[in-house]
Amino acid sequence: MKGRDQVDCALYNLNLTQLAIGAALEDLTTLIEQISCLEPGTSASLRHYLSTIERNSDRSCEAIYSLIRSRQDPEVLWSPHTRSRSEVSAWA
Repeated sequence: MKGRDQVDCALYNLNLTQLAIGAALEDLTTLIEQISCLEPGTSASLRHYLSTIERNSDRSCEAIYSLIRSRQDPEVLWSPHTRSRSEVSAWA
């Protein structure tokens, strides 16, 4: 595998990881809320931080996708928005 291919592969894998992290955090937040009696403020704070992590992760995924897209043919790519987080989680 050449250097460029290795970078593309690493970016692709990082993109999958970012999406899987977002899905795991959503599930973890839901689980925490279901098994514990969180105060409304704590629950709101947890959701706020999850939202921030998700937003930042989505930005990272978009940036990674743009980097890969600029380096490869479009037909070998997939957009982070064409797959649901659950589909990506199943692959990770």
